[in-house]
Amino acid sequence: MTHKYLLEIGTEELPAPQIPMMLNQLTESLTRELTNLNLTPKLVKGLSTPRRLVAIVEGLPDKQPTINKKVKGPPVRTALDKDGNPTIAGQKFAEKQGVEFKSIKQEEEKGELYLVADVVIEGKPTSEILSQMMPGIISAISSERQMRWGDYNLKFSRPIRWIVSLLDDKVIEFELENIKADRKTRGHRILAPGMVSIDSVDKYSETLKSKKVIVCPKEREEAITAQVIALAGSVSGSARRLSGSLLEEVVHITEWPCAIIGGYDSSYLVLPDRLLETIMVHHQRYFPIEETQNKNGDSSTHKSKKLLPYFIAVTNNDIDQKESAKSAVRQGNERVLKARLADGKFFYFDDQKIKLTQRVEALKQLTFQRGLGSYFEKSERLAKAVAKIAADIKLDKADSEKLGQIAQTCKLDLVTNLVGELPELQGYVGSWYAREEGLGEEVAVAIAEHYAPRSFDDVPAPSFLGRITAITDKLDHLVGLFVLGKRPTGSSDPFALRRNAQGLVDTLLEGLERDGKTFYINLEDSAKHLLELYADTNAAKKIDQEKLLSDLNDFLTQRLKARLLDQGLNRMIIDSVLAGSPLKNIADTRHRATVLEKLVQTPEGLGIVRGCVRIANIVDKKNNYQVDQASLSETVEKKLYEALKDKKFSDDYAKNLQILEGLVPHIDAFFDEVMVNDPDDKKRQNRQALLQMIHAGFSNLGDFSKLQPLLP
Repeated sequence: MTHKYLLEIGTEELPAPQIPMMLNQLTESLTRELTNLNLTPKLVKGLSTPRRLVAIVEGLPDKQPTINKKVKGPPVRTALDKDGNPTIAGQKFAEKQGVEFKSIKQEEEKGELYLVADVVIEGKPTSEILSQMMPGIISAISSERQMRWGDYNLKFSRPIRWIVSLLDDKVIEFELENIKADRKTRGHRILAPGMVSIDSVDKYSETLKSKKVIVCPKEREEAITAQVIALAGSVSGSARRLSGSLLEEVVHITEWPCAIIGGYDSSYLVLPDRLLETIMVHHQRYFPIEETQNKNGDSSTHKSKKLLPYFIAVTNNDIDQKESAKSAVRQGNERVLKARLADGKFFYFDDQKIKLTQRVEALKQLTFQRGLGSYFEKSERLAKAVAKIAADIKLDKADSEKLGQIAQTCKLDLVTNLVGELPELQGYVGSWYAREEGLGEEVAVAIAEHYAPRSFDDVPAPSFLGRITAITDKLDHLVGLFVLGKRPTGSSDPFALRRNAQGLVDTLLEGLERDGKTFYINLEDSAKHLLELYADTNAAKKIDQEKLLSDLNDFLTQRLKARLLDQGLNRMIIDSVLAGSPLKNIADTRHRATVLEKLVQTPEGLGIVRGCVRIANIVDKKNNYQVDQASLSETVEKKLYEALKDKKFSDDYAKNLQILEGLVPHIDAFFDEVMVNDPDDKKRQNRQALLQMIHAGFSNLGDFSKLQPLLP
């Protein structure tokens, strides 16, 4: 017979973003600790609301299994004296194992006699194990900015007010800082206040639901989604942001969600959609409503769909469907939104009384980072950096000039009132004002995109000029913070260096194309140039520049490796293509990985890999030799040279592999019949020269020596 166990940690309202992380810690630690104690559960399910973290463990046995094991002790020569009586070492061994000394045996191992005890470890009841382990499980749950309360020493995200601990229908007692575990939980704070008793684990969710608490986040999400869709449909619209972070946050701030629809004056629709959306989503947690179809009646894209003057708020109270109560809640939300929209509208139009280009002096007063100057100096640095990139990739004059204009303009909105009020809109505000000032569509678009991707779940900048500016801006951020020594440590990354590095890598993986032509940015050269631009700062004068660039390359390479792993590429293939200088052309690095991934999937490809691995493991990479055809003495040498001498390797990996496939029989015969590193210098150098000619044909793909484990 198996059992179910329920642990509920009741708290004050937890921060919504931390709930999934804390719940994951709870379920993982329970699974791990129970497994280590030979009580492997069938399932550990996590549930949560803003006021509780819950784990339900299924498939627990009555008790731990009894274990019979043989324990090896000290050698007989130290455990027994000359008369055969136990020494202190022998006595201590018996005491430690909980057996009488006379029951201990002797066994020989590698010519030495040892004491051996047959130990029987009786399994403890599951209830006893749970009682002992739960205080440690709860105490180990960590989060950002943990707090203490009252006279307790315990740290937790928010004060713990109650604990439910049930094995089937019986309380598993334990105490945590004077908080005693029992079967009493609490219902909804407003709709069903007070304590409620849980009869059994099986009745837990049902009992809480009767007290206006939906304890399953997935169920709350489904309820919210259904209500929002229905309300949006009632005004012939559809809800934006009905997935992702907004929905997740709303799920984690409600226990009994109820959606209500409200409206605002249509005069605010003259404002940019993103401004309205940011106010509703980021500041009010409302779902904006957009038109379902365009004017022609066709399904339209997200960009072409206009907002409707409505929003949907999700409350934590169903207010019993009373229209008077609903009306009061609706009016309250509308009143708050109206004030925020009015502020946004005022700042939007008031800002435009001063042109972006007239804000340069204000930008000089805004510090980028202490020790690295102002945002104006950052803009000047970006302009120089994009100018070098434009020259390196041979952009035409028009694009080069636009990049310079974007670099010098993209940070000017940081000193506008609208960005001061809504920092999430930096970049977008500059884009709107640039468009109004007639700076050109491409410039305006790139200003908005140069922060992209803005988060780990965002996408790289879509436009060509936006991508180049985003790459340069993120690289400047990384180089500058590395100069200051502000590198991430553990889970701490206050300057978002990991996000910037990942965004940089992802943008370069997407590639750069313009009018059918592909461009490649050498990240190593760009980082070195930016470091030179920081040379006049006091911080840069105190650092080892070569080490900084090496550390930065490693940091970016780790982000690249992680992304390639996410894309399902083999770890050894990734290590192979990262062995050289992967940051010189990140898009090509990924391409090389996909070429090798395809190569190892066929017998012919593995034959090429086998031959290349043998060459990579023995070829002399330090010296350059030339083949002396007259000195080739062995038939296999001559045949390999004849097959090789007219072949032209290039940057086309597919063609190189075709050449290598034809050389495989000659390579195999060569290794089977000659000694490469012959004692005779002339023979050794000639044979190394042959291998170097072949090595040149595949070394640009990757380090093939790292592919050896893939060979059958």
